[in-house]
Amino acid sequence: MKRGCVSAIDSNGKTIWIVDAHRDDGKRFVVRLDAMNRKQKVLTVIALIAFTVIGACHYLAWIPHEDYSAGKYREETAWRVENFEEGKSGNVPPGATWVHDGYWQVPTTSKVLVPDYYSTLGFVDSKESMLPHVMTPWFMLGVIYVGLFFLLADKKEKQ
Repeated sequence: MKRGCVSAIDSNGKTIWIVDAHRDDGKRFVVRLDAMNRKQKVLTVIALIAFTVIGACHYLAWIPHEDYSAGKYREETAWRVENFEEGKSGNVPPGATWVHDGYWQVPTTSKVLVPDYYSTLGFVDSKESMLPHVMTPWFMLGVIYVGLFFLLADKKEKQ
């Protein structure tokens, strides 16, 4: 059996491929492969983009970062306890309150550095990624793609 493949231009100006197979008994089979229609091409591009995004999400994650460079502070108040002997000097600290058994409760204020939090997209191990298991989404998308591909095919009557 001899085989051949040739491209040609049909009456509409489209490039078509013709596969030609000759049998030894002189008979031949000609198979014409039609191009995909516009809907199928759009579906294929969308599916390829979706497959790529799912694959990329298998290795990408949002990585949190703390940034102290802004110099933001917050005031934090803690209470310190002084005994009565320390407070006998006559100088009662401002805001101090009498507790009991000769002790004062004195507020102390300190500044605490506060970070800005932000995230960046980065490559990580697949177990820590946004989508650690991609086989199920890929399979589901493949099944949906194949079904839609055949549903969007041009309806041609059998001759």
